[in-house]
Amino acid sequence: MPVDAEPPSRPLEILDYNPAWAAMFATEHALLAEALGPAALAIEHVGSTAVPRLAAKPIIDIAVELYDLEYLPGVVPAVEALGYLYRGDGLHAGRHFFRKPKESEAFDGRTHNLHVYEPGHADFFEVVAFRDYLRTNPERAGEYAALKRRLAAEGMQGMDYTDAKTTFIHRCLAAIYGV
Repeated sequence: MPVDAEPPSRPLEILDYNPAWAAMFATEHALLAEALGPAALAIEHVGSTAVPRLAAKPIIDIAVELYDLEYLPGVVPAVEALGYLYRGDGLHAGRHFFRKPKESEAFDGRTHNLHVYEPGHADFFEVVAFRDYLRTNPERAGEYAALKRRLAAEGMQGMDYTDAKTTFIHRCLAAIYGV
């Protein structure tokens, strides 16, 4: 199974927006900022839980842009000390992936996904731009929520679910970049 792939799990559940997601990110942001110190150039709440009123899987996605590659060797143990499990960098060059499990029942046994990007990585800027686009375009956010609910109702999971959203995401990125 690829390092980012969803583990076998119960059916995908898309929930209505929960304002607690912002507070969960704020708590995690403080922990990550302290643990990573000057290694982190930016720590951003991304993904659907970062967009008010948008339905989402109840997993907080966080993107960190490193200040410099020299910090990378210390990042894995610092993040693991916060309870994250390192999943590697196998699917995306320049991005390291972590999951934070929860002892009690949680969606797929995790509460947070952490994506750590090398400095200047284009994917970091795209996830932030996509989040900002959905925050300022409620009609597109509504379309995205409807797509995600439809895919969940069809039984999509894991990478199939992620791949099925790609066309929509690329259309939004094209609108952002004017192409």
